[in-house]
Amino acid sequence: MTLRVNYVHSSETKEIPDGPSLYAKLRMENGSFKTTRPQRFADIDPTIIEAIKAIPGPVRILDVGISTGVTTAEWSELLERSGIAFEMTATDLTLSGRERRWGNFFRVLEQKNGYPLRFTLLGLSMKNWLRRRDYLWMGFVCLWFLRAINRMMNKFFAARCASKDIYFVSPQLLQRKDVRLIEDDLFVRNPDFTNQFDFVRAANILNKAYFSDEQLAVGIANLKSYLRPGGLLLITRTTEEGFNKASLFLVDEAGEAHCVFSHNGGVEAAPMVASSP
Repeated sequence: MTLRVNYVHSSETKEIPDGPSLYAKLRMENGSFKTTRPQRFADIDPTIIEAIKAIPGPVRILDVGISTGVTTAEWSELLERSGIAFEMTATDLTLSGRERRWGNFFRVLEQKNGYPLRFTLLGLSMKNWLRRRDYLWMGFVCLWFLRAINRMMNKFFAARCASKDIYFVSPQLLQRKDVRLIEDDLFVRNPDFTNQFDFVRAANILNKAYFSDEQLAVGIANLKSYLRPGGLLLITRTTEEGFNKASLFLVDEAGEAHCVFSHNGGVEAAPMVASSP
């Protein structure tokens, strides 16, 4: 089930974890990491801003797969400085989780579905995944032990557990009242989004390194359906070398996508955008 919660305008109070240094070490259940490099799109932002300026305002924008929302916050500030009136919706599969604590003895940072991300035992912390070097110091034994403690605490001492909600989102983005945050699955069509947006950005998510062609086709079709006639779809990918590839498409009233801007050869998914229904 897709969870859709407007956190910014809700009365919920959530705490923010230790910041980007923690995000970079959190691996979600689907294998993705909560990390985003600041100023990642400085080379394409001027062109994109000019394209958005041509849209009558206020421009309704959808930013999908935002991770920690660092670039979303930067983009919002850039739009504001450029004098563009906009309304932005930012989505990701996991925007918040919770911390469960048994006194000062043991605590677990986890996703809402209960998948553990980090364990802390008597002040010593360990993430719920292993690197190759972790096997050199028997890290897998420590992780097995922590997982066993977590199962035991959940089974026998659940009533003694204190819990609080935690954001996995940049504090700068949380402070912006003009951005609506929604937990949403890119690959499950959201009827509330149909024909609602003038501009959609999918940054570093629609990549063959992450998903199969079948999944990409579904995601692309969903994003195109969220655009109003004449809307713009931007797909970007940051390579391992650190430079950006980007393709900007205009989607007409018939749902046909036409590439109007390409950067560094465009993204590998570009042909799929043009052929997607």
